Amino acid sequence: MNAAPIVQYVGAQAANERSREHILKVLAARLQPEAASTFKPVLDTIENAQRLEALFDAAIEIDSVEEFRQVLKENGN
Repeated sequence: MNAAPIVQYVGAQAANERSREHILKVLAARLQPEAASTFKPVLDTIENAQRLEALFDAAIEIDSVEEFRQVLKENGN
């Protein structure tokens, strides 16, 4: 049985929210918590799951706030 579209939508939204939270946790651990929180408003606007996954991968690899800011800029924010 397939899930109703609303169930799929809500599930996707929840998954995106978890992705955003994970990105912020990684940024806080790798950088500083206050620096990571500056990205929350931008991350909250991103609805594309693949893009959030790419940003999570970038958050793991970056070494500075400016590097992550550049990744966001390259991806349209």
